[in-house]
Amino acid sequence: MLIAVISDVHSNFEALTEVLLDIEKNNVDEIINLGDIVGYGPNPVECLDILQSHPKLVRNILGNHDECVIDIKKSNNFNEKARQAIRWSQSKITKENKNIDRDISFLTQSPAWAVRNGRMYCHGSPSDISDYIFPNLINYQNGMNLLFNKFNHQCFIGHTHLPGVFIKNTKDQFEFLTPRDNDNSFWLNFPDEKCIINPGSVGQPRDQDPRASYVIYNTETLNIQYRRIEYDIQKTVDKISEIEDIHISLGLRLLKGT
Repeated sequence: MLIAVISDVHSNFEALTEVLLDIEKNNVDEIINLGDIVGYGPNPVECLDILQSHPKLVRNILGNHDECVIDIKKSNNFNEKARQAIRWSQSKITKENKNIDRDISFLTQSPAWAVRNGRMYCHGSPSDISDYIFPNLINYQNGMNLLFNKFNHQCFIGHTHLPGVFIKNTKDQFEFLTPRDNDNSFWLNFPDEKCIINPGSVGQPRDQDPRASYVIYNTETLNIQYRRIEYDIQKTVDKISEIEDIHISLGLRLLKGT
């Protein structure tokens, strides 16, 4: 079975549509989204619509930006630019949307985490959707051990927008392997091997590569393939530049993947 795992679309319709086209070309069986469909970008309603209506989407996880659409007070701890953007998104979804009931229901029914066929899927961490699991966490052995004890096999996470795989090596030390380290491909040694996989971000990559990022997991060969997809970034930037409540920097950063 081929499973596409996507995350952090962030209202980027151009990136999402190109990723879904690539998923279709690769004959993927299932799609799992790790959250944050909305926030930052110019097309929250359109991204919600295309994702929840996709026939291969089998699970949607709630992200911290998605949570703010349900309860805008959750955005109080965001930085100013993120808070302003999510409040604009929330307004578009709840006030200028003919499918408001459907969209709110979709987000409300999305769990903070889920286990499917032994694999865990969450947004931030198994403990909290707002937790950041950055690559430098490998320097904290106790923290990583606690994290690895929270799941049984593989755990897919998003939130940091940084693609890569956390593993425990033969020396009982933790490593973070980036797609560039492994020719955009990672192989599990056995089906139950413990590791944490971040597919990167569809709509706002932050690893100095502006292309949309996601993974395809082959459950038979145990291969995790990172996919980087070109899209019309300038079109998204131009849309953002026309929206007063979304800071232009949130568009310009897309050009550099930061």
